[in-house]
Amino acid sequence: MFNRILIPLDGSESSESILAWVVPLAAQLDAEIILTTVVDIESSPESPDEAAESGRTPDAPEAEAVDGNGEVEDDQVYTAATRYLADIARQRIPASLSVTSHVIGGDPKDRIIAEAIAVEADLIAMGTHRASPIARGVLGSIADRVLRTSPIPVFLLRPGNLRGDLSAGVATPQMIENIVVPMDLATGSTAGLEAGTALATAVDARLRLITATSEAYVERPSIDSWHGRYYDGGQLRADARDYLEPFVTEAINRGINAEAIATSGNPARAIIRTTRDEPGSIVVMASSGLSRFRRWMIGSVTDKVVRGAECPVLVLPYIARPAAPEADSDPLTVGDIMTSPAITTTPDKTLGQAARLMIDHRIGSLPVVDEFGIFVGIITDNLFFPSEWYVPFSRERMYSVVDQSVSGPEGFPNSMETLRHRPVQEIMLGHRSTVSEDTKLTEAVKIMMRDSVSHLPVLKDGAVIGIVAFHDMLRLVTDDYD
Repeated sequence: MFNRILIPLDGSESSESILAWVVPLAAQLDAEIILTTVVDIESSPESPDEAAESGRTPDAPEAEAVDGNGEVEDDQVYTAATRYLADIARQRIPASLSVTSHVIGGDPKDRIIAEAIAVEADLIAMGTHRASPIARGVLGSIADRVLRTSPIPVFLLRPGNLRGDLSAGVATPQMIENIVVPMDLATGSTAGLEAGTALATAVDARLRLITATSEAYVERPSIDSWHGRYYDGGQLRADARDYLEPFVTEAINRGINAEAIATSGNPARAIIRTTRDEPGSIVVMASSGLSRFRRWMIGSVTDKVVRGAECPVLVLPYIARPAAPEADSDPLTVGDIMTSPAITTTPDKTLGQAARLMIDHRIGSLPVVDEFGIFVGIITDNLFFPSEWYVPFSRERMYSVVDQSVSGPEGFPNSMETLRHRPVQEIMLGHRSTVSEDTKLTEAVKIMMRDSVSHLPVLKDGAVIGIVAFHDMLRLVTDDYD
């Protein structure tokens, strides 16, 4: 299931807390562990007070990376970081597991995901804490960035509920015993079910499917029912249980100990409460449901669970399934009609600057590339289209523009105004379906229809070489097309 697990560490007890969960998991899955430390030599060294607040140990990489004049010395930084990772591998990870260590330079906000992609990791596991180079703020700016933009599943732990003496490096290993998978009744989303089921099978854990409904609901009047229809909490929970039961039955038939939990009230609180029932619980949930906007669930239920749970949360990015290959005689490829070269932007630009590029070049999409020219996300004009959606696990309607909730259509203009100065990296779709120039045109159309997108970046070795849009299909019906 997970074959290569990347673990970013920064020398703090909080970042190392994830090892108590990941090491046993890697042993059960026979997975390789990749330890990494990102050295940002351009940032100012921490003061002793800042280091104490972050929970740094004396052996943290940066602890020996400052000379007598307060200047960061590159060689000392990398030497200390290398020694630190080697000590972690020797002291905290059994010799029976495959372990490699990578010390990389740059801004951790950008380099963690880039490193995960480079080493072909299929899971990023992180511990978060209040103030350190690996996590700042309530959740941590770096952990938050990874969570929101990673195309790879992220296993996050907010420390504070580990058994044993964490400071002495002897925290009791945590075996996964209960896997809680939230199910979205409103949209029919089962995004976390497959991963939760596979993990439950791999580690022989109990599977608990949960959904939360409103306490009561009054259906809007219609032609058939002028007075509307009233649903009390009991009826809604019964409906939710009926929705979950087929999934539970299927899991039981596969030999998994599974159960359904239907409750009412705040969904995030219900999920967190369920994880407290039994030790060894984790949550498996998607970063988005069936919404057009990838960040929709991040910022609502998933975000609240990640920030409030005392157990790990495995967050799955929305990744469109590749269509099954099938033979066809269509000789046309994406390369025949794509627009090349593509206009691109970088994550540090503002949304106002990105919008100006799109207007000036009369384009509907703008791929986002990192400093090495590698595709990391995309901005599209569809992103700014007002959206009406149901609150997850409820039947209430809400409105939003990009990732901001608004009271209704009258609030859209003001919301657009507030987006102008936000960086592209906060708004961009962090993962998007892509194609290569030799992809059959019929296959590209299927991907667009399947994923409800109108623009596909065309990549070669990770770099954007063009863009293909539904608009380009108009060329196929022009008289002069050959």
